[in-house]
Amino acid sequence: NRDPRTAIGIKGESTVVLLTVDGRQPGYSAGLTGKELGELLLEIGVKNAAMLDGGASTEMIMEGVIINRPSFKGQERPLGGGVIVKVESSHLTLP
Repeated sequence: NRDPRTAIGIKGESTVVLLTVDGRQPGYSAGLTGKELGELLLEIGVKNAAMLDGGASTEMIMEGVIINRPSFKGQERPLGGGVIVKVESSHLTLP
């Protein structure tokens, strides 16, 4: 199925990639299949990755702001856990 997806992976020797794909929103995003997610990760240079919980749980927050469009009524869904990354600004590299 095409669904919202969340993945984490390693690119090169030290670059961590966090990826969130919206889905289940006709006219905005259908999402990806697991295979399509794997192909996308390979395309951007990620060689080792894990697919995390997806669907309505897919959400990415940066500096307190939701940066994707969650499929759960367009809002946050109560969750029991997540991945939190804290980076010192001297080590942060933005695209």
